[in-house]
Amino acid sequence: MNDHPFDLPWDKPPLHVNELGVKFWIDESSTRYARREDLKGTTLPTAVVFFTEHPDGERTRLLTIDNAAVVAKTSLEDLAVEIDKIKAIKRCTG
Repeated sequence: MNDHPFDLPWDKPPLHVNELGVKFWIDESSTRYARREDLKGTTLPTAVVFFTEHPDGERTRLLTIDNAAVVAKTSLEDLAVEIDKIKAIKRCTG
């Protein structure tokens, strides 16, 4: 039994394990944040955020867009800032 009141991804089998042994789980909450319209109406509709766990125990959140890795952050707040910056850049570049 878990000693915390909420589900953690690593309490479940990973969605994928790559050839380097990195484990992946979808971070549904952060994915929704990336895909949701910001105040200017900008979205990242192809974004998917993964929780990752490396063989050395390091855990990160990995933002992908169009199936390409964009940025990995250990802090949820840092990831949210990166998502906001990418949305702003998307607005500026069309």
